[in-house]
Amino acid sequence: MEKAKLQTLKLMSRWPRLRKSTKHSPIKSPHPKKYKTGSKSPQDDCIREAILMAVNSLTKKMDTQTEPLLKFERRTEENTAAITENKVNRGFAEKRQRASRGKQTAKESVTEQAGYNRKWNLSLAEKDGEAIREVVIGILTRVVPISVERLHETIDVVHRL
Repeated sequence: MEKAKLQTLKLMSRWPRLRKSTKHSPIKSPHPKKYKTGSKSPQDDCIREAILMAVNSLTKKMDTQTEPLLKFERRTEENTAAITENKVNRGFAEKRQRASRGKQTAKESVTEQAGYNRKWNLSLAEKDGEAIREVVIGILTRVVPISVERLHETIDVVHRL
């Protein structure tokens, strides 16, 4: 029984110390690393040389791997420039298409107007001292079922071509 009491007392005596140390900072490692100072061996030189060779070989590998990446980057920049140039050219092409459409519609309207003028062309022989307006109204009274007075009001201009 006394052993049990002693063990409990030991544990209780440790408890405040543990609580106090965990409050402020984490517990430091019991065996910190120790570094050698001043002593160089031929093995250390061989290791350093091997590490340097490995680093150099990795550097060469990385250089060979970055070359294709740099080429790819240059190609993408060239493609980007070509795309922007094509967009500009496409803008001009669209403007030309709009202009040609406008030209086409203008041609169609001129053709339509010319056809309209030809529709009303009566092709009458010219006579001296004739009243063209009266001749046209006379022809229209036979074709159009409108009174002569109304045709006189409707027809403003009559001329020869």
